Amino acid sequence: MAKWHRKYWGMTTAVVLVMLGFGSAPVQARSTRLARTEAITGTVYKYETTHFAIFYQTTGPHAVYFPQNVDSNGVPLAIDSIGEYAERSWRLAVDTLGFRAPTGATTANFYEKPVPAGKMPLEVVDVGRANTGSFSNTPWMGITLDPSIDPNLTGSDLFIENDFQYNSPLKPIQCQVAQAPNGILYDYSTPRDIYKGWKVTVSHEFFHTVEFAYDYSYQYAFHEMCAVWFEIRAYPDIYQHWQYLANFAANKFGGAFASGGAIPYANHGFVREFAHVFGENSIRKIWEFRARRMFIDHTSLTEAPWFAEAMDSLGYSQYTLMKDYSVQVANLLYNQPGL
Repeated sequence: MAKWHRKYWGMTTAVVLVMLGFGSAPVQARSTRLARTEAITGTVYKYETTHFAIFYQTTGPHAVYFPQNVDSNGVPLAIDSIGEYAERSWRLAVDTLGFRAPTGATTANFYEKPVPAGKMPLEVVDVGRANTGSFSNTPWMGITLDPSIDPNLTGSDLFIENDFQYNSPLKPIQCQVAQAPNGILYDYSTPRDIYKGWKVTVSHEFFHTVEFAYDYSYQYAFHEMCAVWFEIRAYPDIYQHWQYLANFAANKFGGAFASGGAIPYANHGFVREFAHVFGENSIRKIWEFRARRMFIDHTSLTEAPWFAEAMDSLGYSQYTLMKDYSVQVANLLYNQPGL
């Protein structure tokens, strides 16, 4: 059990326990193979970058957006761009921030193609359809499969949305924020915003592969909190995370480690503040601690006691974090986005 510094908190200890997320339920792990009840028809292409093997189609329901728009090598510009965003994410996470290099699965899970040695598979698909076997009524942007689906139990696989449309008839995947014109900050299905959609999706899902290099047994809230932090770190001028702020305000007493639905995404501000107070290397050090020691409190079913123990072990002051985080939460609740 974690060591709570009651001498710092005094009468506010109960509030801190709430902020750290006691009393919530876990979310489902990404450990299930995607459903594919229909045969793959048409050609499956492969485009390789330094670290990734990107599989895609140019016809059918999984066709990448605007496949006729190709570069000098005949590769769709969309695929070129997705590869660029994936490599940018790799450089930031591994080369700049020092996280472990993730390992890719040996076989592309959906297209069932062999993956070149040393590459991470990235499959461009209609994510909702790939996940359910038919047109889906869920606006999926991306999914990352953890190593439990890899025959070698070592590699991950990324699925990135092909055109940011879903369901039948087709609906656009949008980032909806009340203060934006008509409530729509981005419409990722449009030429204006589709590349923004791929930037945040690729960076977010790639960081899950980094996390899985440390731990994928306990996928509760911290994975999503950190993945949103990373997408903001990679593309600070894209405000995808604003759509979670209303959910954060509605669940402000649910705890930083509350899980279920979009709540972990909304709690990304906790990780951002942690990095702000203790430096970006602190996120990596927390994941390194997680690889050495991880547990879920079976009473509260949250990662909060583990996180508190990690802070104690690494010498990070809970008092300093909570003091600053409380100020940021108060600021956010007064409708000033940007945690």
